[in-house]
Amino acid sequence: MEMRAIEDVEAGRDVTPPLPPLAFALHDTYLHSHCSACFSPLPLNSRIAPTFPRNPHPVLLYCSAQCSASDSPLHLRSPERHLLSRPSADADSDSSDLRVALRLLYSLEASGIISPNDGGLPSDREKMMQDHGGWMSNRDKLIQKGGFLSRIGGLMSNHDKLIGNADALSTVGGISSNSKKLIPNEAVLSMENDDDGILEKISAGAKAMAAARRLRDGLELDSNFNRLIEEVVLCIVVTNAVEVQDDAGCSVGIAVYDVTFSWINHSCSPNACYRFVPRWCPGGGDSRLMIAPAVTDGGGGRVGLEDTGLSRFIHCYLCVSCNVGCGGYGPRVVVRSIKAIKEGDEVSIAYTDLLQPKAMRKSDLWSKYRFICHCTRCCAWSLDHADQILQDTSAVYPDSSNPSSDQNFYRDEVVSELTEFIDAAMSDYLSFGNAESCCEKLENVLTHGLLDEQSEPKEEKFHQKSRLHPLHHLSLNAYTTLASAYKTRANDLLALDSDKPERQLFSLDMSRNSAAYSLLLAGATHHLFLSEPSLISAVANFWTSAGESLLNLGKSSVWNLFVKAQFPVPEFLYFRIEKCCNYVLMDKCEALFDSSQPHSAELEAMSRDLLCCITKIVPKIWTFLTHKHCYLELVKDPIDFGWLGTVKSLNEVNFYANASSSGLHRSNFRCELEGNVSQERMIIFQLGVHCLLYGGVLANVCYGQDSYLIRSIRSHLYGDSA
Repeated sequence: MEMRAIEDVEAGRDVTPPLPPLAFALHDTYLHSHCSACFSPLPLNSRIAPTFPRNPHPVLLYCSAQCSASDSPLHLRSPERHLLSRPSADADSDSSDLRVALRLLYSLEASGIISPNDGGLPSDREKMMQDHGGWMSNRDKLIQKGGFLSRIGGLMSNHDKLIGNADALSTVGGISSNSKKLIPNEAVLSMENDDDGILEKISAGAKAMAAARRLRDGLELDSNFNRLIEEVVLCIVVTNAVEVQDDAGCSVGIAVYDVTFSWINHSCSPNACYRFVPRWCPGGGDSRLMIAPAVTDGGGGRVGLEDTGLSRFIHCYLCVSCNVGCGGYGPRVVVRSIKAIKEGDEVSIAYTDLLQPKAMRKSDLWSKYRFICHCTRCCAWSLDHADQILQDTSAVYPDSSNPSSDQNFYRDEVVSELTEFIDAAMSDYLSFGNAESCCEKLENVLTHGLLDEQSEPKEEKFHQKSRLHPLHHLSLNAYTTLASAYKTRANDLLALDSDKPERQLFSLDMSRNSAAYSLLLAGATHHLFLSEPSLISAVANFWTSAGESLLNLGKSSVWNLFVKAQFPVPEFLYFRIEKCCNYVLMDKCEALFDSSQPHSAELEAMSRDLLCCITKIVPKIWTFLTHKHCYLELVKDPIDFGWLGTVKSLNEVNFYANASSSGLHRSNFRCELEGNVSQERMIIFQLGVHCLLYGGVLANVCYGQDSYLIRSIRSHLYGDSA
């Protein structure tokens, strides 16, 4: 199963209206801080419990009476509360997948898709829908043969691949959630080959679900009771659920959606992405559905919707999905084009992090979904530029142009050691809060690499050259962590003793490092984006973060200490942002944030002009940002990596073709710097504005004007409320 465009779609257009979930749940860690109905943060003085029964210690909380009334019935009628009341064998495990599975199972029973009294067998209604229009009589041409419950209510369970019991299940319904290209010989698991523990997880989870259902129904617990249907529905959640992110990009829960979203296949070079919107979010309500289901037959050919039986079949399940849903509550999802899509072309999204190299993407997709990706990026005879850079062997041994098999072996071994070391350094910060130790370790390995003093002589030459390429995926991970860790160190210094000038100046130094790493991360990922446009959503966030970091650095009041301490600074002047930008370009950017929807050609032109400005500004301030920093000083230019000698410069890839000239004139931004401002501070502020604008142009393509990211950028630049 797949989704295809029903008309030509240019980049930066919503191809679906906001779609409500079939089932959803917060992660355990957010149950007491977020609303369980709309996923918004709970107001401090307004936390509402489920409507009935009254519980002095509720587990689920709501932000309003309306949210409580909408979600409480499902929470109380499903066995969710019974699951939460039972202690888990693993205290650190998250129950969100089990709770979503219980909610979905209850909804499927309540809507008549599953018969609650027959051990989860399909209801008479479901059986009729299987044969609707005669289409299912040829289903062996359209879907893999399996056992009895490979699809329920339209959602693929993937049970035979996750559990390895291919004879136990079959088809109930017809909505394929992912339509992944499975390889049966590679997909079947057994208890003896459960390397990632997914079989054990599903088995234990199904047992806990079945126990909760029996508690709800007042039945005795029995270790031998049938839990097949719980196992299958949990497999549906594992296969179909997506992580729901809040405005800050943090994963707060999971949700399962209907066919319009679930039939969209994965690609490592997708032409669409998705975002989550709250129920009250403006915009999107007028969006048309611009995609439609299609099916491939056994020979790889496409069976179109012109097949009358198939059309009636799909319509039937779309109607069922409306009955199974959550009444419009929960996190809604919108699918948006990030590339031009022609009528009839398949629409695809990414199921994994596209900034991972090919081998890691394949491993991640297999471990989570049990399928091998066959997209054009993965099946190319040679690695594309982005994948080559992300995992390039020269990233570890730049002097080895013709590596031998022994060198390849040690190369892989050293990459593994580097990964382990970097992960441990990140853990110092992310798990233990030791930002200083994290910064020291990461910068040491980035600057000097690994030198294993215990290595044997034949290995020594390899270990001595184990420095990472600045664009290697491990380097990108390190930059992300360093930008955050230095920001934390800066904030901690001011929080401890903000009155001491030396602490304030040291805090400014930490902020300078954070801004430099944010800019380097934006530039590095942008280089990859130029050859792989599907990275646009990640790059938009990195440019926005770089802009915010630079603006925060520029607006810091600590700069005034340079005057008091008589630090040598260039010319001082009172600086308003109105003086810093090309007015024609700035007027276009300002229009970007109003109600109009720019065409993709206009966005492309603005992006070229803005990046042209950025590359002219960066050399004026990069030396200042990296001063006395052992690793950052090695990076000659954080935007144009032609200096590496192994990648093309921006001029070589003709990126600036048709870019307009840029002067420094005026703009209508309502933010300003107060007090004495050095030339460095002015340029930092100017660069931050341009980075935010560039992030805004990219965000407009992948998220739209009503997204949180655009509202946040508008707030930084114009003082509007986000």
